[in-house]
Amino acid sequence: MIIDDVNVFSNGSLMYGSVEAHGGKITGVEITSEKKEGKRLLLPGFIDIHLHGSCNFDFLDNKNAISRISKCLVMNGVTTFMPTLASAPMTTILVALRNWMTESAEGADPCSIHLEGPFLSREMKGAQNPEFMRPPSIEELKEYSRITDGGIGLVTLAPELPGAMEFIDYCREHSIRTSIGHTAANLETALRSFERGVTIVNHTYNAMTGLHHRKPGVVGAALTEDSVYCELIADGIHVSPAAARILTRMKPADKIILVTDGIKAQNSGDGEFHTEAFDFNVKDGVASLRDGTLAGSTLTMDRALGNIMRFAGIGLEHAVPMATANPASAIGLNDRGSIEEGKRADLVLLSPSLEVKETYVLGKEVYGTG
Repeated sequence: MIIDDVNVFSNGSLMYGSVEAHGGKITGVEITSEKKEGKRLLLPGFIDIHLHGSCNFDFLDNKNAISRISKCLVMNGVTTFMPTLASAPMTTILVALRNWMTESAEGADPCSIHLEGPFLSREMKGAQNPEFMRPPSIEELKEYSRITDGGIGLVTLAPELPGAMEFIDYCREHSIRTSIGHTAANLETALRSFERGVTIVNHTYNAMTGLHHRKPGVVGAALTEDSVYCELIADGIHVSPAAARILTRMKPADKIILVTDGIKAQNSGDGEFHTEAFDFNVKDGVASLRDGTLAGSTLTMDRALGNIMRFAGIGLEHAVPMATANPASAIGLNDRGSIEEGKRADLVLLSPSLEVKETYVLGKEVYGTG
């Protein structure tokens, strides 16, 4: 497979040339000149590490959700995603994990599981059901790891809960990434969790203690600890454009991760929706509970890329790693996230106005507009 006559994003910049792939891997990147105006853009496939559902399917309560969502996401340029499970009874989570183990994915790759719950703070529940929240349990995590044959890639937890620090230690020792979120922790507790092994802040700004000049909170810890990755829902609703711009100015460029926090209403339009975690309504693209609490997002990764460029006033070269290389690095996917020889041929071809035209997974075209 050869894709030519394009502006290729490689080595941190856009240059005119072509990319060759064989056997699912990139076998050649040829750069012939400076980028040319008006040419299509070839980027690494987008990686969404925080996604609960899409196309009217949810990972917690829909059989075949993995296969259906895998096929759906490629139209948004996503080539890798982490099925994300909200707080639920252990029996419900086990069913979802077994589905992940047995269902096929013919589009985007569901690389590993993100548990966003149940080890969260009821005080910062957001849209999640506090009835299902509980203190971190190593024994419960062991069962999830056993069922998935080590397929738990990321666990979000509130570090102030009983047993949280020991839980973080266990995850670090067993190569499971941890993120803090839905947390009422203060600055000191957040920083201590980073020292113990937490490497990611879950949807930064949302469902956590904010930045106060005498109580900097989790947001303050996230902004001042350069080594920690920060997820960002760049929809202009969960986080204002100004706050998104502050994050891009305060954090190193390689530590910001665009996520959608997508739910089954993503790519599904407005209406009433039910999941095992919560019921919600979507109006004008905004998902909320009956009390007005935001309930995940209808944002897609292609839109997130354009949004962060506008919100933060940054160029495409600055924004692309936030949707590709940064999430790959954060969860240890060293075989993807950039266009280099030897990497997976996971690619997305965009129009100059950032519309997804074609998506490739392992060198195979899985979406195209013709």
